[in-house]
Amino acid sequence: MGRQPLRRPQATPDDALQVYVVGKQWMWKLQHLEGRREINELHVPVGRAIKLIMTSEDVIHSFFVPRFG
Repeated sequence: MGRQPLRRPQATPDDALQVYVVGKQWMWKLQHLEGRREINELHVPVGRAIKLIMTSEDVIHSFFVPRFG
């Protein structure tokens, strides 16, 4: 098991669920368009395309999404 090459970004479908993500010191703040908010965890529907709109308020942050399916 070695390093795997990065994939090229794919176009996001128009009906993708948009989630705004803000990196803050010691936490991630997530807000869904319908108003639901989460801290440090992201819950999304199975089988739905997701578009993360990300920004940071301060220092460099690391955001990891596991490989599904």
